[in-house]
Amino acid sequence: MNTSARKAAAECVYAVCESGDSLDDALAIYSSPLKDSDVSFCRALSYGGVRWYLAYKTYLNSRLKKPLKPKDRILYAVLVTALYQLDDTRHAPHAVVNEAATLCKTFRRQWATGLVNALLRAYIREFDTRPLSDTRQWNQVAYPEWLVQQFENAWPQQLDHILAASQARPPMTLRVNALKTTVQAYLKILAEQDIEASPC
Repeated sequence: MNTSARKAAAECVYAVCESGDSLDDALAIYSSPLKDSDVSFCRALSYGGVRWYLAYKTYLNSRLKKPLKPKDRILYAVLVTALYQLDDTRHAPHAVVNEAATLCKTFRRQWATGLVNALLRAYIREFDTRPLSDTRQWNQVAYPEWLVQQFENAWPQQLDHILAASQARPPMTLRVNALKTTVQAYLKILAEQDIEASPC
């Protein structure tokens, strides 16, 4: 697991969610020093962290005695990227917790190492019973309240579907080079690798 890529992702999430920058601009700045092999990991954590920032922050604030001070809000970004990684990647939970604790030191917030460690370990323990395990509630807190209200006013019957669909990952689309193979031949290659695919 690469600490540099996680640091860059946390900086991107902070820039977007706490400073109002665009994610494209933040990625251009913070991922530029990374090796090519780490840029994809940084992008995945950044996009996921930004997408679920409000939901994870709601969860974290429910566990903190008081919200983090403005000067320490980089820690929200560290925690959010770690929570997203726990939920959406195959990295070992203990490694994710360790990397997040290391980032506290990197961001000169050594005092928060124990706090970050405790919050992440609690999340792992409570994974199936945490307050936001209800998908509907989780999707609603992932958006600003004003946006949920706009959706509800415009499409009250479809609100849950709209929120869930907006948070879903788009399907991957591959274009087959017809000069080298056919769609059916490539589908067969994918099937042999146990990769589910269909022509569109």
